[in-house]
Amino acid sequence: MGLAAEVSEGAHAASPMVVRARAPLRVSFAGGGSDIVQFAEEHGGAVFSTTINRFAYASLRKGGHSFRVDLPNLGISEVVDPDVASSSPVEFARRALGAAANGFAGGLELFCDCPAGSGLGSSSALMVALVAARRRFLENEAWLDPEKLAAEAYEVERERLGIKGGMQDQYSAAFGGFNFMRFSGRNQVEVEPVGISDAVLQELRYRMLLLSTRRFRSSAQIISRQIEALGQEGSAVPSLLCEIRDLACAARHALEGGSIDLFAQAIQDGWELKRRVDSAIAGAGIDDLCQCLLAKGAQAVKLLGAGGGGYILAIAESNGRAALEQAIEDLGGTPETIDYERCGVVAWEVSASDEGNGSTAVRPLAGARAGL
Repeated sequence: MGLAAEVSEGAHAASPMVVRARAPLRVSFAGGGSDIVQFAEEHGGAVFSTTINRFAYASLRKGGHSFRVDLPNLGISEVVDPDVASSSPVEFARRALGAAANGFAGGLELFCDCPAGSGLGSSSALMVALVAARRRFLENEAWLDPEKLAAEAYEVERERLGIKGGMQDQYSAAFGGFNFMRFSGRNQVEVEPVGISDAVLQELRYRMLLLSTRRFRSSAQIISRQIEALGQEGSAVPSLLCEIRDLACAARHALEGGSIDLFAQAIQDGWELKRRVDSAIAGAGIDDLCQCLLAKGAQAVKLLGAGGGGYILAIAESNGRAALEQAIEDLGGTPETIDYERCGVVAWEVSASDEGNGSTAVRPLAGARAGL
């Protein structure tokens, strides 16, 4: 591993007025749940995913006499007082900045293309973007390693803040692209780019749709029960997750071999297994919605994320795209297309003069790749 990109010469000579960082969201095709550290340490985990053209942004601005955090998605604007507890969303930002937050005079804005609880890894992408912006802005680092970014983002989100979840989201956001990831323990992650032919990518793009369930949830309770079940004698969860993990390999090999039908079968098999991990995963009408899509043009469906709400991924049958779109519209939804994002987290500086005229210079920090 160790992908990194260099900030342009002279960029770190003086602190910029603004640093922005952008990290992509992801669609996890197979293996989700096996990246939870408690499972990965004992059984090994694997996930096959791609980053998509939806993003989380962090902007750090110097100036003023206080530290203000703005979260437009949540309608929050709050001045951070080091002696007073912050609201949970602001504490998310404060912990990522660490000790620097106590004496920082300026502003931080966090923004995401999708709401929290979408199942697209938005909270982890925000954390990766925030860590990248902080390292460049406050610590003046000219080189950033996506592996180190992901490891720190995981530590802040999962350990310092106690937000339940696995490891895949931070590594997806940091590295970008189609990746097969292996997990063997805390921050013991191998990220392997997967080569897929252009024709297969084009066909998958044509057949792949997202549908919002309009239920944006916290998956913490589902994940907590899953972790608890891993330690219970006679629990079916470990064996289910082993099967889910193995389907990540099957999905990868299917796309590498050019078979979207076999790929779709691996996704569908994974969803059938995932539904059995916890009864709340497919609750609140989600299972009925998935069955309806399968009856009307979808070859495979799965709920993205840990469960309970967010987005559904649907893969249309070979000639079923139009029928699937119509089915989604008949259900009162909007079929959403997505495209792949080749790069992981990137950052750019906006100097004092640039702010006035909107000129920016993009300088990749980590995860940039020449192809999928």
